[in-house]
Amino acid sequence: MMGKRKVFGSYDPTQDGPAQTGPSVSDTLRETRESLGYDLREVATMLRIRYPYLQAIEAGRFEDLPGTTYAAGFLRSYAECLGLDPDTILTRYKDEAAGRTRSQQLYFPTPVPEGRIPGGTVLLGTMVLAGIVYGGWYYLSATDRSMVDLVPTLPDRLVSLLDTLPFNARPTLSLLNI
Repeated sequence: MMGKRKVFGSYDPTQDGPAQTGPSVSDTLRETRESLGYDLREVATMLRIRYPYLQAIEAGRFEDLPGTTYAAGFLRSYAECLGLDPDTILTRYKDEAAGRTRSQQLYFPTPVPEGRIPGGTVLLGTMVLAGIVYGGWYYLSATDRSMVDLVPTLPDRLVSLLDTLPFNARPTLSLLNI
């Protein structure tokens, strides 16, 4: 499908500015494709470039393409498919796009604040808890008490129940009797 390269004589790549004579890149690509008799859908399938992107290229709507890098790649592939010089097409595209470049809007992610307790709060909480534990230990050791002294004695009615039962007469369940 590669044929002779078509170069337009009215285009001078050394010319400054977007004011150039001759057809635009879009017109050049569309006219060359039509003169070769190619269908745009077939070209899109062959090049594996989405059909709406090729439509945008031929209509000169380069802002509809995903980005300038993609546009350059699409133009290079499309020009090679049509037998045009891809470097000339890219140079012309850059000259045409120089006057209408769109500004890129960049969105930087911002970190989400984590639901952690700040370090100062944890330190203060630990200090308070350590003070409470130390105060309890000091109180118990200063009064010559032990933890056993703090447990209340067993009520008399429960003590009387324990005294009536012999130690080995506790009820036991046997798996065979159930």
